[in-house]
Amino acid sequence: MKFILATWMIIMVVISGCSSLKSHNIIEVQGITGYIISFDNKDNNVLVAEAHAKDKMVQSHLINIQNYTLITDADNNKIHFSDLQIGQKVKTAYYIDKDNQFAVGTKLKSQLLRGSKIAVQPEDFPDILPIDETKAIATALQSEKSVQLFVRNVDFNKEDKTWRILVDDIITMENKRLVKIDSKNGQYID
Repeated sequence: MKFILATWMIIMVVISGCSSLKSHNIIEVQGITGYIISFDNKDNNVLVAEAHAKDKMVQSHLINIQNYTLITDADNNKIHFSDLQIGQKVKTAYYIDKDNQFAVGTKLKSQLLRGSKIAVQPEDFPDILPIDETKAIATALQSEKSVQLFVRNVDFNKEDKTWRILVDDIITMENKRLVKIDSKNGQYID
C-alpha cells in the first residue's frame, strides 16, 4: 500500500510540475504575424515570414514543432501540425521563464524557451469561394520554384474577381512581382 501511495504522490508531483504554460513563472513573448511559407515534414519545422514587410528586411521564424508547441485555429481550438497549410496567416509566440525575460533581448536563446505557439488567424477575405485566401497565397508562393518567396501584400479585386498577391524573394528582396490568381479556378493570370 505504501508503494502505491508513494507512486501516486510521485505521479502527482510530475503532473503538477509539467502543468500548463500558464504557470506563474512562464510568460508569452509575441513573435510575428505572417504567412506559412514552407514546411519540413521530416523535422517538423514550419517557416513563417512576416506579413506585409515594407522595407529591405523581413522577419521570419523557423518553429520546430515539439510536444510543447501549442497550435490553434482561428477560433482558438487546438489543432495538429498536419492541419497547417502553406499560405495560412498565423501569429507566432514563445514561452519563456519569467525570470529570464530580460535575457532574451532580440534573439531567443534555445535554452530559455519553454514552448512555442502558432495561432492561425482568420482570413482577411473569408467569403471568397472556391479559391480562398490561403489557397491563393499558397499558389502564389509556389509560382517560382527556384527561390523562396514571401508575401508582401494580399488584396482581392472584386471587379475582376482576382487575388492580387505581391511576393518577393526572401533572400535578395529584389524580385518583387505581382501574382494574379483567378478566384474561380486558382489559375495564374498574365
